[in-house]
Amino acid sequence: YKLGIITSNSKDNVTQFLTINNLNHLFDFIYSGITIFGKTTIINNVLRQKQLKPQEVIYVGDETRDIEASKKANIQVIAVAWGFNSSEVLAKQNPDYLIQHPSELLEVMNGY
Repeated sequence: YKLGIITSNSKDNVTQFLTINNLNHLFDFIYSGITIFGKTTIINNVLRQKQLKPQEVIYVGDETRDIEASKKANIQVIAVAWGFNSSEVLAKQNPDYLIQHPSELLEVMNGY
């Protein structure tokens, strides 16, 4: 499988975070950028560029808008509770997975 990150954060920040948490080997690409057209548009553009189907993708996000965009793009989403929105706020959006610590990404991904 391929695992990538779409973020409005800087690529350097994400790379540093992944390295510190020993997760960098899991990800094939990081897309960093902001658009006025919203995250769903970015997701669909990345899918097209990487020639991926929605059912082949899992989105990892820390905001409710990540969950909303993933659902609109028909993509599974892992909501992470150590970022922008709290676990309680994220849970109300019914993500496919809600994790509390970066190490839990490994547990979720081992299921694929």
